[in-house]
Amino acid sequence: MKHNDLDIFADKMCEVIPDIAREVAKRESKTILNSKVSISQLFLLELLTREGDMPMSKIASNMGVSLPAVTNITDKLVKDNFVKRLSHPKDRRIILISATAKGKDAVEKVNSMRRKFIIEGFGKLTAKERNVYLAIIIKLRNILKGKTDNKKNEK
Repeated sequence: MKHNDLDIFADKMCEVIPDIAREVAKRESKTILNSKVSISQLFLLELLTREGDMPMSKIASNMGVSLPAVTNITDKLVKDNFVKRLSHPKDRRIILISATAKGKDAVEKVNSMRRKFIIEGFGKLTAKERNVYLAIIIKLRNILKGKTDNKKNEK
């Protein structure tokens, strides 16, 4: 079977991305284990820290998981005081999930570790290589999110 450039690129990406993900996960797990937070719990905490208080249904939608899965993740985070449940100010039937100071601190610790990892890894590249990589990764993120005007949506 003859491969075109895009097929070869896809094969290489399938090889490289899991390696990078494993290395990042190894470093994150050290930070996460110290704060007793799983990857799924961390994702939920990052979402709440970035977006603010949310109802469970919106969390499930953002995470791409079922409502029962979010309930399970949230229960563990509530038990360990990383998040709390609040009544919606306008509709008491809606329960909002909010990151506590402890939850925000866990996210801050992981982000600090990530930043160190990025500086360590990308510090070995030239400024031009870093800028090209950043432009490509932003463009790819925008494509995956369905955004069409990449310049306008950078950030």
